[in-house]
Amino acid sequence: MDDRSNKNLRCTIEIDFEYLLPLKNSSIPTYNNDGDFSLTEFDEGDIPEYAILSHTWEQENSKEVTYAEVTSGNGQDKEGFEKIRFCGEQARQDGLPYFWVDTCCINKQNKAELRHSINSMFRWYRNASRCYVYLSDVSTRKRKASDQSSEHTWELSFRESRWFTRGWTLQELLAPISVEFFCRESKRISSKSSLEQQIHEIIGIPKSAL
Repeated sequence: MDDRSNKNLRCTIEIDFEYLLPLKNSSIPTYNNDGDFSLTEFDEGDIPEYAILSHTWEQENSKEVTYAEVTSGNGQDKEGFEKIRFCGEQARQDGLPYFWVDTCCINKQNKAELRHSINSMFRWYRNASRCYVYLSDVSTRKRKASDQSSEHTWELSFRESRWFTRGWTLQELLAPISVEFFCRESKRISSKSSLEQQIHEIIGIPKSAL
């Protein structure tokens, strides 16, 4: 994996233009569910703290929000928009002004940028202050009224999640210092450190590596 410096990291998505910007006064901008997106580029050395999203792509890539759609102000009606909204909201709650999502922060029509982004991915995940793993196939909702605990419900689906079958999973699991898992309801399940045993059993990686 090429670990070159990441110049021109397009790592920010700003919801409603001010939503993820450092606040200029004590008032917090109102979250608009129909909010627009804009992208900001940072040169090497000027990249602020940011959160990063780890996820599985929709099986139909057309359901993901693309770079072109963000720059044109479209894509809010796509299924993939919800995890972008989640990442921005979670980053705001964690006091991080910026966040990065691969579906819409990389201009995949630019082959040179796409190649550089792939080669820089490990560094970008390693440098993130927090990594949010969004598990779209894991739910904390009780399936039946007789269920003892929602924990038992999510743990089974967690072990069977498609996220563990991806080629990118290992680096997105190992590179960041902080990795937190969230279910499709955007609720925090647990952290990498708390789930070492389960992760070890699922993919066979030594707990010492986690």
